[in-house]
Amino acid sequence: MKYFVVMQNKTYRIEINRNFIWAPITDKKGHHQFHWDSLNDVRVNDVIISLVGNRIYAVGIAQTEAYPSQHEFTGDDWNKDGLRCDVNFEVVQSDYKLMDHIAEFRDLLPDKYSPIIKETGKCNIGYLFSISDEFGKFLLNAAGVQKDDLVFIKDKTKKKVSKFNKPDYSKLVPELIVPHAKELQEKSKKPYKVNVKHEAETLINNKKLGDSGEEFVAEFFEKWKKEQDDAYKLALVNLVSKTDDTCGYDIMISEIQDEEPMYIEVKTTEGNWDTPFFMSENEVEFAKKHSDRYFIYRVYDTKNEAKIKVMRFDEIPEEAFKPKQYVINVKE
Repeated sequence: MKYFVVMQNKTYRIEINRNFIWAPITDKKGHHQFHWDSLNDVRVNDVIISLVGNRIYAVGIAQTEAYPSQHEFTGDDWNKDGLRCDVNFEVVQSDYKLMDHIAEFRDLLPDKYSPIIKETGKCNIGYLFSISDEFGKFLLNAAGVQKDDLVFIKDKTKKKVSKFNKPDYSKLVPELIVPHAKELQEKSKKPYKVNVKHEAETLINNKKLGDSGEEFVAEFFEKWKKEQDDAYKLALVNLVSKTDDTCGYDIMISEIQDEEPMYIEVKTTEGNWDTPFFMSENEVEFAKKHSDRYFIYRVYDTKNEAKIKVMRFDEIPEEAFKPKQYVINVKE
């Protein structure tokens, strides 16, 4: 098994969605390019790491060796005739920006035909680069991809199981609401007994439900952005809560142009959308600092067919919050 890095800033939408990599055989002057010829070196089960916007966007496992194929892209940037390898891709959208960490892996880069410029950490010009096993494993680790994940990517017939029913995404249009504050009831100060086993089971079930809600919203964004303009088609959907639940948000939608990201906090319930929910002090403080880019996605009615309502944080009235541990009641 060998490792390759593929630069897909311009073509990743089609290649990732249709599970292949492609390069022309020659340029329009009839010249070969090493980073196109490298498709001939790909073998079944090799690992293909996709870079988009200087970040690891997807990881794939080669399903075929290179074979002649005309490209599927619009425009005439390349000759039609080329080589294609079928690849099972899985989007990982790591927040690990290579140029910010160049010192961590500079020594793993080759002196010749390096996919990353040693001095700056920026991606080199080219398409497909062969890399060492050490650098390939480093990139997988940076993206949080484990051995078991590679097995899943290789056999994409394995389905992820959700905790609740998902609707037809094409029919799902989240409704933006402006909540009205209601006076919140003070918590009872009476002492109470705790059933430790019951409390533990409740915490575990709530965590599973919350995780499913976050994955649900991330999947929705992946499908939704394909119907938007170019800025959002290029957006990276990063489910940061999988690796760090202290950021103050669950999902970051960042754009290739390095505009300020959108921050999404997901709150999931089996009940109605207006069921009061909790926000940590850390979440509220972060939201206040980024109030015009912070949104709460309320996933609700998950026992039936999950739905979404969206709250703009900067439009939630101040009186809806209680300090330290926030219970937010947006019921009209």
